[in-house]
Amino acid sequence: MCGLHNHELVNTFENNSFVGRIKEEDKKHVDELTKYHVAPSHILSSFRDRDKENMTNISQIYKQQSTYINNLKGPKTDMQHLLKLLEDEKYAWSMTHEDSNVVRDMF
Repeated sequence: MCGLHNHELVNTFENNSFVGRIKEEDKKHVDELTKYHVAPSHILSSFRDRDKENMTNISQIYKQQSTYINNLKGPKTDMQHLLKLLEDEKYAWSMTHEDSNVVRDMF
């Protein structure tokens, strides 16, 4: 015993959450595939195809996808982000009241 814990130190990290952490290169891979709307189950399959001993699970993929999308969106709300995307792609335009910033019509 080491004096700090009431159990022996482990020799391996088998079934330990540290082993299943997503590496930086895997995070970039998730971000790239998320950009092209690949399903999380297919992303996990691609990890398993590349490395049979990869311990990443589906919840870690979901968390990384959420982080990536939130980084793209920035501090905007979901509605603000949607309106920005619509405007960028010329899907919508809006008219505001002259004396305020309130949206009057949206097409």
